[in-house]
Amino acid sequence: MEKLDIDVRPVPVDKLAAFKEEELSSRQARVVELLTAYTQYVEDLRSELEATERNKNFLEREFKNAELAVLLKRGDLVRVVCPACKGSGMKPTDVTKGRVATAAGSAFEKLGNKDAQPEDDPRLQCIECKGEKWVIMERYRG
Repeated sequence: MEKLDIDVRPVPVDKLAAFKEEELSSRQARVVELLTAYTQYVEDLRSELEATERNKNFLEREFKNAELAVLLKRGDLVRVVCPACKGSGMKPTDVTKGRVATAAGSAFEKLGNKDAQPEDDPRLQCIECKGEKWVIMERYRG
């Protein structure tokens, strides 16, 4: 969309009250027309910004993964199964404190079109690995 020129200038209410009925209604119609156009313009820009941010976040994750892969390939770092959750990515279930494990097929499994996985819930993720199921450690060189 091309940027619209705002051809409406600010006028105090006292002067607007002195306008003729036709002038005031044509001014009001032009303001509504511009307001509608700019509202649509803002919505278009917002959706474009969201798509651009999703792409940027994806590229940042991929860059971090590539850096990690280089360090793993060189042997500077190693991936080790998380000792706290033993590779599950979730906090251990503690039945003594009243925590209920989420069963498959519960009422909260599906939210709209997306599946709600317990692994995605930050409250249920392992504290040490943050749901990654492994931790990165420096290689021991003895």
